[in-house]
Amino acid sequence: MPSQMLTKRHPFYQRIRGKIIHVTWVNGLRGILRDKRIRPNPTGALNHRASGALPNCYACQKLGGVSVLDLKSAHECDLFDRERIQHWSGVFSYYHPAIALFLRDESIENGLIPWPELRKMPDKSVLGEACYRGDIPLSTVIEGLVIGASYRMVYSSSDLRSVLLRAQQVSYFSR
Repeated sequence: MPSQMLTKRHPFYQRIRGKIIHVTWVNGLRGILRDKRIRPNPTGALNHRASGALPNCYACQKLGGVSVLDLKSAHECDLFDRERIQHWSGVFSYYHPAIALFLRDESIENGLIPWPELRKMPDKSVLGEACYRGDIPLSTVIEGLVIGASYRMVYSSSDLRSVLLRAQQVSYFSR
């Protein structure tokens, strides 16, 4: 779990700033590589640890979509407003290590349901979250980033198999 507060100046935020990313974990990336796509999880059948496998409790699940952080469209003044709870940064503490998959913007931007619309739903969503209905092809992923405790960037590469190997090593040695 990250122990320090994420700020606008933090090197990790500077690295993800302005990007659209999907956050996953070791087994999630294995499945993505196997299926050659990021799949929605409308029933909770993919058994994501972060969602507790509760079907339809998150807005993107209800919409049959894939949850992404849209840091390209989100306003920094909102993301770092001290009056708001910064749940968006908490998605990186759901898993250890977390894996951020950077997505090719032009491939998915038009299909995103933005957070201002998600927040109107009675289901859970986090500030900066967007939802892409349907599958996201693996070809849309341009880079993977392994993130350790305290938002420490461990490894990044466009070769997702090497990202998976490094994430497995981090997971193994952090036990």
